[in-house]
Amino acid sequence: MPANGRGRLAFGVPARLLPRIIIACIALGAICIQLIPLEYHWNVTLTSRSRGTPVELGSQPQLCTTLGKSNGILRISGNVTARTLANYPNVFATANPLEGVRLEIAPVGTVAAVFNSRKVGAIGVGGEGHIHAGQTWHFSLDIKAGGVITLDVAKMTTSDILEQLDLTCRSLLVGGGFDASRQLNGTVEPISFQAGTFTEPIPDAQLIGVLGVLLLLWVLAGTIGGRPPRATKDGTDD
Repeated sequence: MPANGRGRLAFGVPARLLPRIIIACIALGAICIQLIPLEYHWNVTLTSRSRGTPVELGSQPQLCTTLGKSNGILRISGNVTARTLANYPNVFATANPLEGVRLEIAPVGTVAAVFNSRKVGAIGVGGEGHIHAGQTWHFSLDIKAGGVITLDVAKMTTSDILEQLDLTCRSLLVGGGFDASRQLNGTVEPISFQAGTFTEPIPDAQLIGVLGVLLLLWVLAGTIGGRPPRATKDGTDD
């Protein structure tokens, strides 16, 4: 059959591959569904700053109670400048070390969110990348129901899942944390605490994406491992 005959599609693609091409396009679409961002609905927003002196915001239980919902989220974000990294300065804390979360800077310049889990005790999430004294950097900490943690520091992201997470917002403090010796010698401005819920624009998007990957692998396996085209009498592929 000639290359431009009925057995060929555009660019010489064999017509027999049309069903696989359609299925592959469907699979790619299913995979791309996972790229659609979550929708956030913030019910509570609290904004503050610290300029060399810790600022007490008191008890704000409504920020943490949202984590009791299956799709609850607490997001804490802000811009930080630390003049010195000595003695593990704290950017903020939501309660005492056994009940809250605090953001702590190590002398070597790594940054971690420190939690308390009933299962393992104190545990840090972070440590990726380094910041320097005098440098202004941005952080964003997402805490989702079920202990799903995502920390972004100066565009370096770390994620983890903490089981049996204890978290309250009984005594918010900006520019300090663990104790008086951990005061931040620098500025935090601004910092925001946002609590609310998140939803997926398309339900079960992750499951659909996984099915799309499996479908695409099946198509590729069938295409690569399929029978070679048979030669016709005129020497062209069938």
